[in-house]
Amino acid sequence: MVNNDATSIQYMAFVSGEVFIAILIVAVAIRTVRGMSGSEYSAKKLFTRPAAYIVLTALLVFGLALWQDAVLFISVAAGILLGLALGRKGNVFEQDGRVMFKRSLEVTLLWLVAYVIRIGIDFAFNPAFTQSSTASPASIFIAANAFEGGILVFGADVLLSFTAGLLLGEALALRRSYRERIGR
Repeated sequence: MVNNDATSIQYMAFVSGEVFIAILIVAVAIRTVRGMSGSEYSAKKLFTRPAAYIVLTALLVFGLALWQDAVLFISVAAGILLGLALGRKGNVFEQDGRVMFKRSLEVTLLWLVAYVIRIGIDFAFNPAFTQSSTASPASIFIAANAFEGGILVFGADVLLSFTAGLLLGEALALRRSYRERIGR
């Protein structure tokens, strides 16, 4: 006898995963286009995404070993330094009487690559995402290689903290450019 309930649940999980990925792709595409084509300048628009990444990084610190906390903080600092350097390639300008800003191509591409890698690692190796009624290849890998799976998930956390610093550094560089060019 076929268990229709289990089949339905598996199908719903598959479909909801596809819907989530589709929404994620659309959101990332919109964010990338807006960042590259320019947005109206405001401190809120400039600092919201870096602030969200910093909060997520801060939440990661709870429950980690001291050396892991140190690695996360170092990766934030490294990201800030790189973001400050690459953020100079961003642009603050006036268009139709409005102050606009464009993010740097390098930071946008680094953010996009880091985001895709982090989401991929989370979906493939984070036990919270891989638990289901059937064993996935990733959950089998984690069960057999718990240490490597944990290292990959921690690597995703390091990537998130680096990206937080990168975005914050770019926002600070764009804010400096705004003050220098616009004089406000």
